[in-house]
Amino acid sequence: ASPYSVEVLRAGYSSDERSACTITLVSGANQHILIDTGGPWEADLLTNLLTARGLSASSISMVICTHGHVDHIGNLAMFSTGCPNKLMIVGCDIAQSPDRFLAHDFRSGIAYELDEFVRIVHTPGHSSDDVTVLVRTSSGPLFEAMKAEGESEITVAVAGDLFESEADFNADGDAQWMSRSANSEVQTDQRKRILHKSQAVVPGHGPAFRVKPEFQRSVSVEEM
Repeated sequence: ASPYSVEVLRAGYSSDERSACTITLVSGANQHILIDTGGPWEADLLTNLLTARGLSASSISMVICTHGHVDHIGNLAMFSTGCPNKLMIVGCDIAQSPDRFLAHDFRSGIAYELDEFVRIVHTPGHSSDDVTVLVRTSSGPLFEAMKAEGESEITVAVAGDLFESEADFNADGDAQWMSRSANSEVQTDQRKRILHKSQAVVPGHGPAFRVKPEFQRSVSVEEM
C-alpha cells in the first residue's frame, strides 16, 4: 500500500479579475511535500494552514511548484530553511539548497521519480515548463473523498494549471483555460494523457475532482 496521503490545503479559484492557486500537501514516507505555495500576499494564510496540521515551514521536506507563475511560487522563500538538502522544484528546474541545481531531462518525457509512489512529469501547454505530480495514495482525505467502490488505491494528479478546474469540462469550459494557455494544442494533448493516468485531479484553480468516463476521450495515449 502507498504510504502517502494527499490533502488539499486550499482549493484555488479564478475569475476574470481574481485568482488564487490550489495548495496541496502530500505526506508520507517520513516527508511532507508542498505543491504550489500560493501568492506573495498569502504567507500568513499558508503559515496558518500548516500550523493547523502541526507543521511549520521547516517541516516541509520538498516544495514543488507546478510552474513559475507568481500565484504558484509566491512563498517559495519561506521554505529555504529546515530539512538539509531540501529540494525546490519549479516547473522543470530542480534546486537543492543552498546553490546546487540538479539536471533532469523532463522535456524528453522522462519522469522524475521520488519513489514508486510519487513521480513528476512534464505537462507543457499552459506554459512550456509545467509539471504534474502523480501520487499513488491509499489513505488520507483525498483518497477517502475520491475513491470509488472497491478501490484500495488511486492515482491523484496534482496538475497545476494543466486544468483550471472541473468547470473545464462544461459545455463552454474550454474558453477560460485556452485563453490562458501558451499552447492550447499541446495542453490538450497533455490533458488527455493525464486523464488516462489518474482517477482524481487536483486542478490549479478549483477543488479536486474525480475523473469521470466522459472526461476521458477515446484517443490513443502513449505510455508516460
